[in-house]
Amino acid sequence: QNTYTCVCKQGFTGADCEQDIDECAEDEPVCAKNAGCSNTHGSFTCDCLSGYDGDPYNEGDGSVECHDVDDCASDPCQNGGNCQDAGPDAFDCVCGDGWIGEVCEVDVDECMDGTDTCDDDALCTNEDGGYSCGCNMGYTGDGRSGSYVEDGNIVDWVGCNHIDDCSNSPCLNSGTCNDAGAQAF
Repeated sequence: QNTYTCVCKQGFTGADCEQDIDECAEDEPVCAKNAGCSNTHGSFTCDCLSGYDGDPYNEGDGSVECHDVDDCASDPCQNGGNCQDAGPDAFDCVCGDGWIGEVCEVDVDECMDGTDTCDDDALCTNEDGGYSCGCNMGYTGDGRSGSYVEDGNIVDWVGCNHIDDCSNSPCLNSGTCNDAGAQAF
């Protein structure tokens, strides 16, 4: 027959203080919202869940919480992409024109995929984040076809226009020049 009683330290229970109390299983949460609890011998630890930061311990009133980390703080989007935090451990990049990929790291080759606006008589050259158009030999202009909007007005591209090879009168001794196409007379 026992003739003693034990006064257990915090974290232990039982007649001889032999049983560890699992604070993580108690009705009143010991860890903050968005934090995980780990029972240890005679105590417990709290850690903010992945993607969260702050004080992981509940002060008893339940008001403390780990906050979502700003996943855009490190500026993960490349080439001018706009980062939008999408919750814990997540972000989305909204890529600018000419770029695709998870972090806007892939240049779109508009010349290869047919999204360029180069004139039929122009050469398309892919560039980082875009492309350029240059009229073929024997043609002049901006190299683009179609229209664009500038200051609220629709403006037409010039395109490529055939150069009149006879305009500088290349034929000597009263010869008649007949323009036969690009760079030909």
